[in-house]
Order: sequence, then structure tokens, then C-alpha cells
Amino acid sequence: MHQQLSLNPNRVFVSYSSKDRVFALRLKRDLEQDGIDVWFDDNELEIGRSLTESLAAGVISSGWLIVVISRNSVESAWVIREIELGLRTERERSSPFVLPIVIESCSMPAILGDRIGANFTESYDKGYAHLLRVLVPDL
Repeated sequence: MHQQLSLNPNRVFVSYSSKDRVFALRLKRDLEQDGIDVWFDDNELEIGRSLTESLAAGVISSGWLIVVISRNSVESAWVIREIELGLRTERERSSPFVLPIVIESCSMPAILGDRIGANFTESYDKGYAHLLRVLVPDL
């Protein structure tokens, strides 16, 4: 990276497959309504910049990496790259950073091991409340 990155602990980076865009946009909207700063590709990617560097900068400068887990995302090379970067960041910070949220029945990517995810498969509202308890523990 050529620029100095500053950590924004109140920002979340949302990693998702473009095939799950409708869900990701709903999540983004709800997080923003609850006062959470969201790094989202539509808002952050600039013409002419390196996609790889832009995504890496977004992940590294965020306080959390939310990974939308679906049959689509576990097949996405970009999502897997973002998870790998998130796990590296988590090891460097020595604290939880990668938060999987499961939106449909599928296998968790092996790279995430036995990590517990927020379950959105039965109820969006219950899954969202579970996620929010981690993001805003004083709520």
C-alpha cells in the first residue's frame, strides 16, 4: 500500500458475493440506521484504483470484517481473499475481527474452521440482533 491507513474501529467492512447483493444492501442500510459506519464496495471503490489494494485497505482500516456466508460466497474467490486478509488482520491484532453471518444453509468455508456465525437463515431480525450485540455491546 502506498498510503498510510488509519484504523476506524467503528467501521465494518461487508464481504459478500455480488449474487447476494440484495441481502448485503439491506444489511448495509440497517447497520447505517443503527449508526455504524459501513465500508461497502459501491461507496468506496474509485475508478482507476487497484481493486485488490482498495479492498485490502478497506479491510485493514476497519474494526470488523462481516462475511456474508452463502452458497454463492463460499464459491467466490474475492470473498475467500477477503476472509484470508481478515484472518491475517485478526492474528496481528490478537482479537476477534472476522464475523461470519450465515444467510442460507451451506458449509462454512474450511478457512473459518469452527467459527460461530450469526444465523440469519431462520430470522433476519434475530440474526441481526445477534450481530449487533457484538458490534455495539453497550446496546
